[in-house]
Amino acid sequence: PNMAEFVEQSLEELVPVFEQLQATQLLSEKEVNLLVKRCRRYDYRLQKSHKKPEDYLNYGEYLSDLLDLLDERRKSIGYNHKKEVIEYAIKRKGASVYRRLCERFQGKLDFWLQYIHFTSTRNMKAQTSKAFIQAMAMHPRSLDLRIKAAKWEWEENRSVENARRGLQLALRLHPESVRLWATLFAIELDYVSKLKKRRELLTEAKRGEKGEEEEDESITEPSTPAATDAVLQLRLAEIVMEQALETIGAAKKEEAEKGDGVRELLVLLWRACLTLDSSDTDAARLRATLEARMEALPEATMKWQLDVEKRLSEGENLVDALSTKDWSESPLDEKRWAMRLLKEKAEKDEDAVAQSKARELLLSIVSDAACTEDEYEEWARGVEEMEGEEQREVVERAVQRFSRRALFWRRALEAAGKGLEKEGVAAYADRINRAIEKAGDDEDTEEAVALFQLAIDTALEHCPSTVEKVFQSAIDSSVGAAHRSIKELRVTYLVSIIEGAEEDAEREKRWTGVEKQIKTLVERRPNSVSFYVHVGEKLLELAAFCPKTMVASIDRLIDTALSAAVAEHSDSDDAWIARCELLMARAPLKVADVYRRAILSLKGEAAESFIGRYTILQQAAAAKCC
Repeated sequence: PNMAEFVEQSLEELVPVFEQLQATQLLSEKEVNLLVKRCRRYDYRLQKSHKKPEDYLNYGEYLSDLLDLLDERRKSIGYNHKKEVIEYAIKRKGASVYRRLCERFQGKLDFWLQYIHFTSTRNMKAQTSKAFIQAMAMHPRSLDLRIKAAKWEWEENRSVENARRGLQLALRLHPESVRLWATLFAIELDYVSKLKKRRELLTEAKRGEKGEEEEDESITEPSTPAATDAVLQLRLAEIVMEQALETIGAAKKEEAEKGDGVRELLVLLWRACLTLDSSDTDAARLRATLEARMEALPEATMKWQLDVEKRLSEGENLVDALSTKDWSESPLDEKRWAMRLLKEKAEKDEDAVAQSKARELLLSIVSDAACTEDEYEEWARGVEEMEGEEQREVVERAVQRFSRRALFWRRALEAAGKGLEKEGVAAYADRINRAIEKAGDDEDTEEAVALFQLAIDTALEHCPSTVEKVFQSAIDSSVGAAHRSIKELRVTYLVSIIEGAEEDAEREKRWTGVEKQIKTLVERRPNSVSFYVHVGEKLLELAAFCPKTMVASIDRLIDTALSAAVAEHSDSDDAWIARCELLMARAPLKVADVYRRAILSLKGEAAESFIGRYTILQQAAAAKCC
């Protein structure tokens, strides 16, 4: 079967959905027709020989949005029938799309997580469990994935056996993982908590005093009374705690690592105990045991963290609990720990004070020579204005330690450029050139472009005579997406030269040189479709206010650019649509010929997309005529 037959076969599976959506009036006839077209377009994309992850992700996201829309429609009209025919079928289709994505791109953990997110949020428990198993088989060393699977098995699937089994298998591979041990301990505590609650409800029911809450029948008790007593008394949790502390202590080779691992584990286990009923004697005993072990550690940091945690458990505000600390003398680990708590609170409660305090701590952290590249980056992206000697010193250290990062150079140059005097321009320009030489090929395209933009703006403001040289250097030095963006900046600048002329005669005079330079950029391939479209759009804007004597040559240059677009990107519907859109506005008689060439050049999904977009263009053009 060819591509079209595969697509139609896929759509036939959704025919009952389309019919019921219209019959139940959850969607209008127009909306159903649009849904069919979109599904056909997405299915064509999945049948291409060269498959892209975005094709699967866009289809899955579209189906997810459709499910959300149907949920809203059902609520608004109070209709809850035909879900098995409609929603269940769409869910199966969505799960199938994500499954195919993961099977094709098995090494991408993020795709597996999106597959799991779709099935778990749509209450597809069997598919979610299977997805976790397949994902862990492909990524056996991902601790985040194994912890996520265990939590889902317990919190959503209500299977403590599956959660235990999964974590025990993970611990065989990673016995040194503090997070795995802490997760297993927390699940054991939560299991006991729910088990006790269920027993209380059963006892009340026998006495004829059953409360309003229904018992959770999904929580199963151990098979023997003795085992039940041991579990309820938190003996199993204690065994997990002892094994964890012993294993972590033995797994860490260096004494410093061993102390850090045990300290981190004790804090996590103690936090888990805070979720238990404070009046429960077994819980109080376990918590007291952990606190005694924490207080026995020699580190002052451990005692301080425990004090803060206790104050938080008693209801004190986090900012207040941290306010008594003298951060100027505190080690980095304490600052990082406190900053993490502040960031979590700021995100959870939208707390501006906590956010501000976290930023203050981050500045203190990056002022330490031992801070990491990631900490420098977080600080540099969050600074609005480079003010003050301390900030300048921080960013200079970042440049010295990580000289390949365009972000750090840009912030350092912004700081150095404030209040720049005429005599300092030459030295500043030399520093910009050094920055471009070091970090112009940074993989962070946005920051690389910002660095080049800073060089161009500086030249325009202080040394206009060097602008051409700076642009040429930027085009020659940049790579990839940054190179394409610089070429678009160049076109914008060249057009602005014409716009800056006050008289028509001056515009015509300047146009000769600008036209030649834009043509050179167009001919210097490879170019992206977006570059060609940018050239066309900027020239169209220019033609709107230029003298009539220039319009013909502007039109020829636009035609040259978009002809180059379809020549270089003949398989892109974006290029052909841009060509057609221009011709509809300026030379409508030529559109039919370009349409025929596009249909011959484009294949499969690209052809389908082009036809749909071309139809919309025609409708828009007809509406203008009316």
